[in-house]
Order: sequence, then structure tokens, then C-alpha cells
Amino acid sequence: MAVCPVYDTWDLLDEIGLGNVHGETYEDICASIHNQEWCEKDPYSLSIDRTLFFGWQRFADFVKNRARYLFLRTKNPDYDEHQHDGMDPVSILDALGEIIKSIGLIKPIAVDQEIRRVRITDPEKILNSAKDLGSPPTEFATMANRMSPAGIPMFYGAFDIDTAILETYTPCTSDKKVTCGVFKPTRNLTVIDLSATPYVPSLFDEHEREKRDYMKFLFDFIDDFTKPIERNDRVHIDYVPTQIVTEYFRYVFESEDNTPIDGVIYPSSKNEGKQAIVIFATSEQCAEADESKTESKLLRLVSIESSDLKGV
Repeated sequence: MAVCPVYDTWDLLDEIGLGNVHGETYEDICASIHNQEWCEKDPYSLSIDRTLFFGWQRFADFVKNRARYLFLRTKNPDYDEHQHDGMDPVSILDALGEIIKSIGLIKPIAVDQEIRRVRITDPEKILNSAKDLGSPPTEFATMANRMSPAGIPMFYGAFDIDTAILETYTPCTSDKKVTCGVFKPTRNLTVIDLSATPYVPSLFDEHEREKRDYMKFLFDFIDDFTKPIERNDRVHIDYVPTQIVTEYFRYVFESEDNTPIDGVIYPSSKNEGKQAIVIFATSEQCAEADESKTESKLLRLVSIESSDLKGV
């Protein structure tokens, strides 16, 4: 039976050829290993990430089933203010905003970035304008979506056509046509990028470990925020929490330099590894390709692509 050699630190340094004539390497290795005792802080309390995530879940339940339109001024009867490791669910919005700022999830979108929005129609339908392919007019915004309730139009798109189709299209037995409007921003946009969450730092990372709990919460929050929801009779209820978060980003949240937020990038729930985007643009803020006055516009149509979808 083969016997594995046993090395002490000095032998190992010689074996791998580092050299240790005066012992400096050995001393450096010893000095880099901190002689510290570790224990879980507050072992009988919830961790920060669990406190935040349970706060998010209670908030979602509260605005879906208790109070929706005046929730900021409504007292949640299930919240015990004397509970040492709980949080008022309403406070989750400001907590989320602070985490987004501290981690650096506010990003620019340059004016040369192409953003695609598709419409699925019958093959004979012709769409050839920003009015056809941009955000729907208010009177046609009748469906609740992940980030916008019925009656509040927004621009839903993606950075590639496959994701734009998958985020929009529900397979059916009849043949359909995809018409894709390719848009570019008329100015640099400022968005919150929920698809760009950094790694969760190690507990032993002296410089980044303070962010560990916040990153763990953010991963769980984004997973819940972007989970697929069946478009059934409950869709207008189940989308309420994400719609409120989006409205908070749009009207209440303040970046470090007070720049308004123009939209949110989020992981596609239909095309893994890809991004979808919502931009807070109305139909009137989507400019035609040849339009000269764009001061009040956010997006300009630059080209149109089309293809057929065969029924399955």
C-alpha cells in the first residue's frame, strides 16, 4: 500500500521550490493566518438576511391581502414592534433602496444601446411605427404586468430578440407574426440593474463581509421578484408587490446624486441568463425614426424586424 509523505511547513516550502533560507516565507504564512475565535452573532435571533426576506414576504402578503392603496399609513396588526429581530414590513422599501445604493446597482444605459420590444400579431397585421411598437397608449394598457398595473403603460423590452419574444409570446396552435421594434434612448438613461448582483462575500473576507447578509437577501429577493406567475384570475393580485416596488423606484427612491430612475433591468424568467428591461416611458415618449423634436421623449425607433411564428 502506498504511503503518502508527511510534510511539515519547512519541507513543503522546499518541495514546491519557494525557498526559505532565512525563514521569511514561513513567518509570512504564519502571520497571514489570524488567530481568532469565531462564533455566530446572536445565535438565537434571525440573521439580517432572514429578517429582511421575511420582512419582504410579510410586505407582499400585507399589500395583497390587507391594505393596498394606503399601506404606508396603515398599521399592520401582525407586526410586533417589540420583537427584537423583526421589522415593520412597510420598512422593506427603504431598506431595499439603501442596499441597492450601497452595492452599486444603479447603472447608466448609453444612447447607442439597442433595446427591442416585440408585438405578436396575426400574419396579415402591419406594424410600422413607434406608436405601434412602443409602449401601449393608456386606453390599451388594460393588462396587469409584473411591474405595472392595468392603466399605467410602461415599455417592456429586452436586449436580444429571443428574450423579447419569450417574455411576450405564449405558444398557440395558430400561426403568428413577430414584429420587433428596435429602439435607442434619446439620452443616457439611469436604471436599477437587478440582474447584476455581485457575489456573496465570504464570512472571512475582512473588507466585504459586512455586505454578506445584504447580498444573501438580495439574491432571495430577486429570485422572488422575477419568479414566473401564471396569467390567471389572480395575476392582478400576485403582481401587486412588484408593482409597488417599481413605483417606489420610479417616484420615491433617490440615487446618491438625486438622478431620477428611468427603469429597471431584471433577469428574464423565460430565458435563463438573459436580461429583460422595463422603462418608464409612455406611448407619447416613444419617438418615430424621423422625428426631429425629442426633448420630451425617452426612446426613438431606429429599425423594424419581423419574422413568422408557426403554431405548435
